[in-house]
Amino acid sequence: GNMGLGDVKASSSVPGVEFVAAADIYTGRLERAKELFGKQLFTTRDYREILARPDIDAVIVATPDHWHAQQASEALLAGKHVYCQKPMVQKPEDGHQVIAAEKKSGKILQVGSQRVSNILYHRLRETIKEGKIGEIRMI
Repeated sequence: GNMGLGDVKASSSVPGVEFVAAADIYTGRLERAKELFGKQLFTTRDYREILARPDIDAVIVATPDHWHAQQASEALLAGKHVYCQKPMVQKPEDGHQVIAAEKKSGKILQVGSQRVSNILYHRLRETIKEGKIGEIRMI
């Protein structure tokens, strides 16, 4: 989808990073990925095929939220570094399996926080604290 495509474009701009595989249940997205990134791109409808590949060092989990915990955990335990879109989990208790997988694997897990870590939110917080936009009340 759009978020995954944005993540791939951003990460592929980093020197040494090569986008080599994509998994999606929608054939149209897999076809589009080949159009954008080349016919050599490995595509599959089963993400586990990517996790099984020894030539892949890291993955982006850009799936519907209810898949994040399972796919991130499986990727870590398969020896992959993981960038997972937020939210990492849907239920707090599901976070334990992801954290355990990260610790066991020794791999890096990063959870996306693009919006909340944007400098604009820091500036907005300061503007509110300074009272520049008036009184803020919680309803």
